[in-house]
Amino acid sequence: MNKFSGLLDLRRFVRLTIALFTLVGSLLGSAAVHADLQSVLAEMKSYSATFTQTIMGGRNQVLQQSAGQVRISTPSRFKWVVNDPYPQTLVTVEDKLYLYDPDLEQLTIEPLEAAIAGTPALILTGGVKDLSEMFEISEFHDGDNQAYSLYPKADDALFSQIRLRFDRERRLSHLEIEDHLGQLTQVAFDDVAQNELVAPAEFTFEVPEGTEVVGEL
Repeated sequence: MNKFSGLLDLRRFVRLTIALFTLVGSLLGSAAVHADLQSVLAEMKSYSATFTQTIMGGRNQVLQQSAGQVRISTPSRFKWVVNDPYPQTLVTVEDKLYLYDPDLEQLTIEPLEAAIAGTPALILTGGVKDLSEMFEISEFHDGDNQAYSLYPKADDALFSQIRLRFDRERRLSHLEIEDHLGQLTQVAFDDVAQNELVAPAEFTFEVPEGTEVVGEL
């Protein structure tokens, strides 16, 4: 997979992940969501971790691997930094989504709501509180981990399934997103710090000199 394709996958994946963590606030009002999942996500106010990400093709072939760090502060602050193989930063800054590519010396800025259009986040931010209208949710066991699958009901959803796994301390340890073509994005989180202070400065961005800016600051 070349860098351009990887960039598209990063944007697509992070948009879905932002949508996922936007779910946290809405899960509390959904009677259809399993009580354990509701309880686990309600505990997550902030989240920091390192990650390794693997994108698998429909024939179970590895398309891309990457590594970096994630910072989250619910409901809508999110920062995803890829260190290897292609450095990139994607961060929410107030009501906008910034994507910075240091190799291209380019910063792309989009309104956050538009950037996540077509994902569950758009529906949730519109005031839908009952997840049973959007997802079938089931619980399964993966060793000592708590694990859940979310299946979107909408025919035009960008993914076919999300799987969440939590460790013994009820912290997110794995995230998987499968699309309709069978492509699977697997993310494993390490060095997790949950509900510890995430500095507000993490969700700001200083534009490096000489950077081409696409969009409005």
